[in-house]
Amino acid sequence: MKCLGQHVNEFKHFDSGVPEMSTHDFGIKIRDDAPPPPGSRSEPRLYIYVSVKELKSQRDFGTIHYARSRTYLRDGFPSSQPDQERLQVDVIGRLHYDVNALVNGKLKSSEEDPIFIKPNV
Repeated sequence: MKCLGQHVNEFKHFDSGVPEMSTHDFGIKIRDDAPPPPGSRSEPRLYIYVSVKELKSQRDFGTIHYARSRTYLRDGFPSSQPDQERLQVDVIGRLHYDVNALVNGKLKSSEEDPIFIKPNV
């Protein structure tokens, strides 16, 4: 898959392997949050951010924010490489749909309100 050049802000080039997405350049960043403070009701999360740019027009569509709560990780905190790989595979499984929704202005996500991904079992 083609790349427009250097990715910034710790993003690395990401080849989704999805043929329908060959018109886009993707960057990926994985963030593994520290456990919440004692007594907090929130659960730590594993995040994957996917930046989306169209190759032909070089239009930047922004970033899709995904997360998986610790409940669905097998190896606890911090997440293991297999935890990260499983989440990445699950994101790839829905990437075509999500990118189309993003391009058409119908997908919203942010660090504060990511798209939560349950594992495909």
